[in-house]
Amino acid sequence: MKRILLNPVILLIVLLIPVFSVFSQGVKPAKVSKAIYHDVIGPIRDLPALTAEELAAEQYETRIERNEELKERLYPFAATALPKGPDAIWQNEMGQNALSNREVFSVFNGQTSYSDPPDDNGTVGYDYYMQTINVKYTIYDKSGNLLAGPTNINTLFEGVPGANRNDGDPIVMFDEQIGRFFVAEFSGIGNAPDYMLIAISQTADPTGIWDRWSFPMTGFPDYMKFGIWRDAYYMGTNTYNGNDIYAFERDVMIAGGDSPQMVQFNNPWRPNSGFHCVLPVDNDGEFAPEGTPGMFATINDDAWGGSQDQLWIYELDVDWTDPGSSTFNRVQQLNVEPFDSNFGSTWDNITQPGTSQKLDAINQILMHRVQYRNFGTSQHIVCQHTVDVDGTNHAGIRWYELTLEGEDWNIRQSGSYAPDDDNRWMGSIAMNANHEIALGYSVSSTSTYPSIRVTGQSASENEAATGIMDVQEISIHEGSASQTSSNRWGDYSNMSIDPSDDLTFWFTTEYNMSGHQKGTKITSFSITTVPLADFHASSTLVPTGQGIGFTDDSYGSPTEWAWSFEGGTPSSSTEQNPENIVYNAEGTYDVQLTATNNNGSNTILKEDYITVSSSILPEVDFIVDKNSLCMNDTAVFTDLTMHIPVSWNWQFDPSTVTFINETSYESQNPEVIFNEPGDYNVTLTATNLNGSSSLTKNEMVQAGGYTPDFLETFEDNGLTEHNWTIENPDGDKTWELFETGGTTPGNTAIGLNFSDYLAIGQRDRLISPPFNLSGLSTASLSFEHAFAKKHEEATDSLIIYISTDCGTSWTRIFEGGDDGSGNFATHEMTDDFWPEVASDWCLSGWGASCIDINVSQYTGNADVRFAFETYSFYGNPMFLDNIMVSPTVGINEDITGKDQLIVYPNPTKGVFTIILPENTTLNELLITDYTSKTVYRQNIPNNQKTITISTDKWAPGVYIIHASGNNNIFAKKVVKY
Repeated sequence: MKRILLNPVILLIVLLIPVFSVFSQGVKPAKVSKAIYHDVIGPIRDLPALTAEELAAEQYETRIERNEELKERLYPFAATALPKGPDAIWQNEMGQNALSNREVFSVFNGQTSYSDPPDDNGTVGYDYYMQTINVKYTIYDKSGNLLAGPTNINTLFEGVPGANRNDGDPIVMFDEQIGRFFVAEFSGIGNAPDYMLIAISQTADPTGIWDRWSFPMTGFPDYMKFGIWRDAYYMGTNTYNGNDIYAFERDVMIAGGDSPQMVQFNNPWRPNSGFHCVLPVDNDGEFAPEGTPGMFATINDDAWGGSQDQLWIYELDVDWTDPGSSTFNRVQQLNVEPFDSNFGSTWDNITQPGTSQKLDAINQILMHRVQYRNFGTSQHIVCQHTVDVDGTNHAGIRWYELTLEGEDWNIRQSGSYAPDDDNRWMGSIAMNANHEIALGYSVSSTSTYPSIRVTGQSASENEAATGIMDVQEISIHEGSASQTSSNRWGDYSNMSIDPSDDLTFWFTTEYNMSGHQKGTKITSFSITTVPLADFHASSTLVPTGQGIGFTDDSYGSPTEWAWSFEGGTPSSSTEQNPENIVYNAEGTYDVQLTATNNNGSNTILKEDYITVSSSILPEVDFIVDKNSLCMNDTAVFTDLTMHIPVSWNWQFDPSTVTFINETSYESQNPEVIFNEPGDYNVTLTATNLNGSSSLTKNEMVQAGGYTPDFLETFEDNGLTEHNWTIENPDGDKTWELFETGGTTPGNTAIGLNFSDYLAIGQRDRLISPPFNLSGLSTASLSFEHAFAKKHEEATDSLIIYISTDCGTSWTRIFEGGDDGSGNFATHEMTDDFWPEVASDWCLSGWGASCIDINVSQYTGNADVRFAFETYSFYGNPMFLDNIMVSPTVGINEDITGKDQLIVYPNPTKGVFTIILPENTTLNELLITDYTSKTVYRQNIPNNQKTITISTDKWAPGVYIIHASGNNNIFAKKVVKY
C-alpha cells in the first residue's frame, strides 16, 4: 500500500507556478566568484593511515544523519500519476547471455564504514583505483593491494579553509584526457560558512602530489555531484531555495592556478519532488565536440507535477572571459514510458530478511553518474534511477540510452530491470567503447540479504536497441546480514570505465557486515569477448548404434559453428545444435567445436568425451511433482533415466490408478490420478538399445494426503517441500518466511508482519498440504506460535479452519485474538516485537500455551487440509513454527506452570533433555510411541531433576513422555524429526 503525502498548501503552490516563459533564453549567473585558497600537498602516500584504534572509534563518531532533505518526498499528484499497472517496459526475466568466470577480472575488499549512509564511490585510472567513502579515502593498485590510506579526507585538505570539519559526501573522478584524479568534499553541515573543497592530482599517480582549492558556497551544497567536461568541472546540488548549479574553471585548475573562477546559478526548473539534485553529465572517452555546452539531466515524475513522466535536459554555456554572460537553460523535456518513483513519504522502502527494518530506495533522483560518450559518428548518454515496477514497492532500475539526432536528444532505448522478486536499487551505469552497457546495483528482499550484483547489455543487443539487459546477472557479493540499525542505506555508487582499454568496467558499492558496520567491494569485469566455445552432449555414455545430440553452450554470442565428431556419423556439422550423431562402434571419441563471432573465434576440444558401449544399461531414476496430493489431483512423473532409454514401463502398487492426458504406463512422463487413499509404491523399468533396468520407490506418493505423524519446520526448502500455498486476496502483505530465534530446529518460521500492513481487516490464508486421516481414530493439530499485542484495545487475530474436501469448503476450529476469542499472546504488550529467545514463544516464558487442537471428529477422511487465517489490525508480527499433525491427542503442552515437564530441544533430531518438576517425587520414566509401544524406560534416582536421552535408534515421529511417582503422573509430547 502506498503512503501518499498530499499537502494542500504545497498543491496550491504547484498549481500557481508559472510556465517560466521568461526564462526561454536561459538564466544568468546568480553569482560569480573565485577560489579563496590554493596550495599543494604531497606526496600523499606519506600521509598517515588511520590506526586500528581510530578506525574502531569511527562507530561512535561518524553516524551523522546526512542529507536529511532526502526525507522531503512530495507526490502532490499521486492520485492521477501513471502508470496505474505494471511498468510497460519491465524486464521481468534474467538475461541469458552468461559471462564466464574468467571475464570477472577481480573482486576485492574496499573500505568499511559506520556512516549512515557510507556514500561509497570510486574510480579507476591507468594503474590505480581510488575509493572514497564517508569520510575516508584509500588508493589501490589494480590487483587490490592497498597503497595509501585509509586516511580521513580532511587530512588531504589539512590547512585549507573548511578542512577543520570532515563532513563527507565525497566524490572521486578520473579526468582521463589529462590523466588526473579529482576529489571533492563539502564542508559546513549545519554550521556556516559553507565550502566546497576540491583537489586534483598532478599526475596519474594519486599517491603523489595534489593541488587543493577552497571555494566559498552561497548556501550549503548538499548532495553535490560532479561531471567532467571540456571547459569546466560542472556540479549540481540539492539546494532548494538557493544556487544549485555550478561551473568550476577547469583549465586554470589543471594548470595549478591560484584563483579559478566559479559560476553559480539558481535553477528555476527544479522538479517539485522535495529533495532533488539535477545531475551534471560526465564525459567519458573523447570529449564532446568543441563548443558543446556543459549538460545536466534529471527526471520529472508526473506525480510531482506535469502532464507526463519525463527526462529533462539542461545546458550550461559558460564564458570564462565574461562569466557574467554565461547562461543556464532547460532545453528539452523528453517524454518517457510512465514510471512510478513513489515508494511513500519515508525512507522505509526496501525489505530485508528477518527484520521489519526497511532501507531507503533513494528513488526521487537520477543516480550517479549520468554518462556521455562521443563515438565520432554518434553521441550517447546513459542514465538510470529507481522505480516501483508493479505498484507494490518492488524496486527495479529504469535505465535510458539517449542519442543526439540533429540538435535534439532522443531516447534510443529504455527498460526497467527487475528480473525476479528481489529489489534492485542504488544503481550506477556506464557504456564502454564497444557500445556495451554495464549496470551495477544493490539487491535485497525478505529472502535475500543486501547484496551486490551487476548485469549488462552486449554490443549485439545494443545494436538492436532492445531495451533488454541480456547479460546474465553476476553476483559480486552475496550478503549474510540485514541492516537493522537504520533505514539509510547509501546515496550513490559508481560504475567507471578503465581508461587503459576503454572496455573494462569497474564498480564499487556497499553491503552490510553486522550491526551498523558496512563493507564495500571493488570489482572489475568485461563483457567484450570473442566467443568462449563450450558445449555439452545429450549423453556422453552411449549404447552402440545410438544417435545423440549436441548443444552449443558458447559465451559471447557466436554466429558461426564448426563441429568435428570423431567416430560419429556424420563426422562434422555447421549447425548450432546438431542432432542424431550416430556412434556405431565401441570406443572413446573426441569432439571439437569452433565458435565464431565478429570479434574472432575460439576452439574447444574435449578429448575422450564420448564413450560408446554395448553393455551399458539404463541408470533409472524419476521424480514426481508432488508426493502428497488430494484424490482428484494429478501427479506428473518425470523420467530422469540416464544412458538413452528408448522405452518405459510404469507400475504402481496398489494398481488403482488412472492415466490421463493421453499418457499411459508406457509414456516417458505419465500423468496419473490415484483412485484410493494410501501410500503407493512406484516402479519404472527403462530400456535402451542394450537392455533394461528397474527402480522401485516405496511409499513415493501419499494419495489423499500425508499420513501422520507429520511435522513442518519450514527449514531447508521452506514452503515448497510439502506444497504449502498462500491466499493473498489484496495482493499486499501476506505470509512469508522469516529468520527468528527461540525455536528448534533452525531459525526459520512462517509469519505475517502486521507492522508493515496498513490495510485493516484483511485476511490472508496459509494452507497446508492434504492429510490422510482415513485410518485413524484420533488426531490432533498442534504448533508453536509467537505474538505480542501492540494495541490495548484491539489485536491482530489468528483463525484456523479444517477442510475434508481438499479446500472446497472450510469449518472454523480455532480463534485467537479479538476477531476470534481469548488472548494468545506469548509476550507482554510492546510496539516492537520479534522473537529472539525461547521465552518469546508459547512453549515457555510469559504468556499463552501452545495450541493443540483435537481433530478426532474429522478422522476417517482423506483430503484433509488446514488453513491458518490472519486478520490484520496493524499490530506486531505473528509467527508459527513446528506445525504438527499427530495421531495422538490429549497430552498437555503447557510448560509455563512450575509443576510441568520441560523438554528441550523439542522437536529434536538426536538428544533431548527432560527437566522434572520441583517439589515432586517421581520414580519412573516411560516413553512410548503413538501406538503405545514402549521405546524407553528407566527408574528415576532420588533428587535427580534432569535426564538426557538419545533418540538415535528411534524412527521419526511423535513420542509420549510419562513421569510418575507418589500418585503423580506427568505427560508430554516430544517429536523426533
